[in-house]
Amino acid sequence: MQHTPHPDLLHNLQQEMDDDLHPVLRWIVDHIKALGIAAATLVALVAGWSALEHYQDVQLARTQEALARLAQQSPSTQTVAGLKALAAEHPKIAVAALLEAAVHAGALQDSAEEAGLWQHVATRADSLTAVATLAQVQALMRAQRFAEALALTQQTSWPEGLKPLALSAQAFAAESAGKPAQALTAYQELKTLVSGSPYIDAKITLLQKNPK
Repeated sequence: MQHTPHPDLLHNLQQEMDDDLHPVLRWIVDHIKALGIAAATLVALVAGWSALEHYQDVQLARTQEALARLAQQSPSTQTVAGLKALAAEHPKIAVAALLEAAVHAGALQDSAEEAGLWQHVATRADSLTAVATLAQVQALMRAQRFAEALALTQQTSWPEGLKPLALSAQAFAAESAGKPAQALTAYQELKTLVSGSPYIDAKITLLQKNPK
């Protein structure tokens, strides 16, 4: 027959456990008397869980070291592939690995690859979505994929701080994609945010004279 742990043992375990204890294990400790779990079983649970978390911490540290080694290598297709593989295998560092891969792809002037990587960053990190999407737009334009870049600028809800850059990219992409009317609209909206720009004024005048 199982017995609940000695009160002193239970008290000591509760005192020594840190605040990051897994909720399931915390619940077991808090309800130990009702569950009737033996002292040896409780100690084994705590020890086992601690060992698992230690193993996971070690693995994460090793993964971060692998990421740092790859990031320090000279840009190459192999390095980009390694960073992408690291991101796929280790979700906790995926965003960092994808960011490094995007930077390396940019250094290699592989704009198509870079655009795809920025898209992955945008979908994985909410706090970086807008910045990563703008970087994706710029990479698409470097890859001469102006229609895709234009569509992306138009369908994205931009924060106020990035609107001037986004509208500038939108106007350029529209012109390059042969969409002067959409370029004119973008420049006109940009003018409301950036006053006193001779370049923007000249673009608006030119596009108004040649709307097609």
